[in-house]
This record gives sequence, C-alpha cells and structure tokens, in this order.
Amino acid sequence: MTTLSTGAISQIYHNEHAARPIVQVTELKIVTSSDANAPRRIKCKLSDGAQWGVALMSNEMAQKVLEETLKENGCIKLKNYMVNQLSNTKMCIVVDAEVLSVQEAPIGEPVPWTDRMPAQTVLSACGEELARNLKELCENEAGRSSVLAASGHVVLVGLLHAGPDSLTTKHAVQALLTLSGNVAASRQMLVQAGAVAPAVELLRTAPTASNELFMTDALALVCNLTNSSAGIEAVKKEGAIALAVTLLSAVPAVAKYAASVLINLSTHPDTNQLVNLAEIREAGAISPLMALLHGEAAGRAASALSNLSGDADGAAAIVPAGAIVPLVALLHATEAETAAGAAGALRRMAALNEQSRPAILAALAARPPPPPREDDKWAYLANLLACLRPIAMQRLTAAVAGDDEAELQEAIDQAVAVTVAGVIRTGWTVADAELQRARTKLAAMREAAEAARRERRTSLGLDELKTPDEFVCPITYEVMQDPVCASDGNTYERSAIEVVLALPDERRKSPLTREPLQTTLFPNRALKNRIIAHEQDAEAVAEKAAQRILEAERTSVAARKRPLPAGAEDSPDEGASSSSAGGHKRGRRQ
Repeated sequence: MTTLSTGAISQIYHNEHAARPIVQVTELKIVTSSDANAPRRIKCKLSDGAQWGVALMSNEMAQKVLEETLKENGCIKLKNYMVNQLSNTKMCIVVDAEVLSVQEAPIGEPVPWTDRMPAQTVLSACGEELARNLKELCENEAGRSSVLAASGHVVLVGLLHAGPDSLTTKHAVQALLTLSGNVAASRQMLVQAGAVAPAVELLRTAPTASNELFMTDALALVCNLTNSSAGIEAVKKEGAIALAVTLLSAVPAVAKYAASVLINLSTHPDTNQLVNLAEIREAGAISPLMALLHGEAAGRAASALSNLSGDADGAAAIVPAGAIVPLVALLHATEAETAAGAAGALRRMAALNEQSRPAILAALAARPPPPPREDDKWAYLANLLACLRPIAMQRLTAAVAGDDEAELQEAIDQAVAVTVAGVIRTGWTVADAELQRARTKLAAMREAAEAARRERRTSLGLDELKTPDEFVCPITYEVMQDPVCASDGNTYERSAIEVVLALPDERRKSPLTREPLQTTLFPNRALKNRIIAHEQDAEAVAEKAAQRILEAERTSVAARKRPLPAGAEDSPDEGASSSSAGGHKRGRRQ
C-alpha cells in the first residue's frame, strides 16, 4: 500500500506549498457540458488518509483518466498544482502528477477538509499567531469542542495577560467570548480555568474611540461569565460592580454592555431571585442608568433599573431620581424587551413605594400606554396596569364625591390610562359605569362654571371682548374648557372630539384635515393655561375699571351730601350789612 503524505491536504489548501505530496484520488467524475466542443473536465477528491478536499484535473491529467492510466483510488505524487477560491470553496487544480498505484479502497477514513487547523496543531504556535488560530478554530462547533478537549481554553486565559493593547489579548478575548456563548458547561470550564480575574482586569482599561470594540468584547465576556452562581461570586469578588458602573458613562455601545453586566450581577441564574442590589446602588449605578434612558442603551438601562427597584430601598431611591417620565415613554418602544424593562421598573416602584403611585398615574395619563400584546414579554405592561387600576378607580370614586373640577378631570384621565387596554391578561373590563358617572358630573360642573363665567363677563361688560382664535374649538366654535390634542396635530374641546372618536373606523376622521384619527388624546395644558390666564387678566382689568367707576360715583355722591360749616348759612347777609354799615359810617365821617 502506498504511504500518503501526512497532513498533505491541510498544507495544500492552506497554500503551504508542499514538496510533491503523495495523495489518493478517492473519487473521479467527468463534468459534462452543454457545449459539445468544450473540453472534458474531471472533478475529483484528493485524500491524505485523514482529510479530503475537492480538486479539478487539468486537460493533461484528464487525458490520463480517460485513458484509464489513472483510476479511482489511485495514488499520485503531485508535481504541479494550484489552489483557487471558488465561491465559498477552496479547490485544488491538479496541473501535473505522477501516477504511483491504484488501491482497492480509500486509505484510512478521511473526513472533509475545513480551513480550520486541528487544535493540537494550533496549540503548537505561540503568541499572537496562537491566539488568532484559536479564535478561528472556535468559529464552529466542532472546533470549539476540540479546543476545550485539548485545554485550549486554559491557554486562552493565559493569553489575556498580554495587555489590553496587544492583538494577542484581543484575539483571546474574542475566542473566549465565542466559547462562553450558549453552553453552560463551557462557561463553567472558563470560570474554573481562572478566566474571571484577567477578564475583569481588562475592564480597568480607559475606554477610547479606538478601543470601543475591544471594550464591548471584554464586557460581553464578563457578562457571559456571570451566567452562573459561581461566576457571579467570582466577578463580584474581583470588583466588577464598580468597574461596570464607571463604564455606564462611556460611549453608548460600551455603556449598553456595562448595563448588561449589572443586570446579570443582580439576577441569580438558577432561582431568578434578585441579588447584590444594595452593592450596585451603593456603587452609584442609579444616576448613570437614568441618563441612559434617553439613548440607544435605554432598553438595557430600563432592565437594570427594574432589577434595582426590586426592594423597598431601591424603589425609594429611584423615584426621586426622576425615572418615572422616561420609563413611561419607553412603554411605547417597539422592542418588547425595552418596554418590558420599563414596565417592570414601574410595576415594582408602584408595588413597593406608595409615594410613587400618583406620579406614575400622572405620567400615564399624560402619555397613555399602548395596548399590551399577546406574548409573554408584554405581560409586564399588563401587570403594571393591573397593579395601578384599583388605585386609579379608588381615586376616581373619591373625586366624584368631591367638588374639585381639576381633580375630577385628572382622576378620569388616570382611570382611562390604566384601563385603556387593560386587560388582555387579567380579564378585567373598563369600569364604564363609574367613568360615565364621573364624566356626567364633570360636564355638570363645567356647565355651571361656564354659566357663572358668562354671567360675570356680562356684569363686567366683557361680552364684546375679542377672544383669540386659538382659544376657540373648531367643532363647537366656543372657548375650550378642556383642550386636547388629537393625532392630526390640532386641538379640540375634549367632549367634542370624543364624539368623533366614537364613530366607526371608516368615519373616524379629522374634522379639519379628514385624515384617519387615532383614539389617543393628549391634554393641551399649555393652551388651557393661556385660556385661563386670558380670562383672569380680562376680568382683572374689568374689575379695576368697575372699581374706579364705583369709587368715582361714591366720591361724587359724598361731595353732594357733604354738610356746610357752622354759620355758613348767614354769612352772605352779614357781609352785606357790614358793607352797608361801613359805607354809611364812611359817609358820616365825610
């Protein structure tokens, strides 16, 4: 039996030109063509007994096959060949070869060649080349298994010490990141091999624009290592909590993975119980996580805040930090995980911190949540609404019993917000009777207030006062008492536009633009405040004018009724007598 050249296929297809390797042709096929004048081509497989690769014969070699000088399972010594990349396959072109013998069957049990070297061959290299080769070997499942079997992961852990600026370390991080992916056993092997300490040490590297990818890989590796209880304890022991909190202030891509590390560190992988909450809060995580709610890392930040609000101290710390409004905004995120994280945080705050409930209800009323969808990730939103609904309805009942118009309107808005989609999960329905009673009372209160306002304006002579056009509802042509913005961007009196929204879908169109309307309304508080201020200013001016008129009338009446000084009624006669007497006397002297 002819002896084949060991490792010949790997050398050939890696373009490492071997000196006349001996291989076996294990399969021969004549490639046909629709063109009768085209030369015949021979496709074959070349084997070194361990691996085989695809090859094509040159015209000269094809002639040997046709003349049966070379047959299937024949052994040849390659004299001249080349390797080309065709599509995704490397193919050897046999230009010239010496036919040595023909065997009865293939030698050995060859397997298809891949462009990954065997693990033992890879481990014989060193430094950067070793790390790069191991990284390439880890790109498929078979390669990962061979690396672990050959203790290549231990070698990779050692290569992490080459320094954050070294290509050796970067290749090693990427290889370990791949190994730690979805297999729990692999992650456990890495933890046992001591990967945690050098991986966490890499997080001390100052993030820059040039190392952003490296830092995200390092954080992702640490994140994967925290998917076991042993990994969490090891990562925590190395001081990863403080390092991850610091990296929350880095560029968004890095901050996103830093938040992921904190999420894993705060969730026990086996029991799903929340852990390490106090340590993460004390490290100062809340403030930078809050800042991330407004960017591309919002989803991860919301999930981290959801975990941190999992006890009373956490909920009490997050509420005054101003997280409620941005979290409510994230309920409208298209990504289910982002909305779920926001809903989870709000749900825990509402359940554990009574003082947060009014603020959450007010934020929901200002921006009503979307309907929960029919999948498990949206159950968080349904649970949030179910938690707040009894509170909102209790407040609505109290507001109906009172006489504060603003408080009643606010209570109605909040009740509608938490029941708008309410209960895909819980089976509840909107409390129509209670809401109708509240709306009826609110309408009566507004009608009475409007009648009193008109009477007062008439008494002050303000009926002819010009009203700004923006204050007038385009449906009722009256000054709006409760202005709301519809989806067409225009403002209407709430009661008037609600009539339009109650119409069938095909008739639910904007009174101004005729475009289809969505059912969500937003209070136009700025306009309402301007209307109130305008009314108050006009009444104040009229009051002052009326007061001045009244004071002038009182002064005039008082002047007419003022009594004369004592003896003032005789003074005219006495003056005349004196004058007459004086004249008489002067005449007598003369």
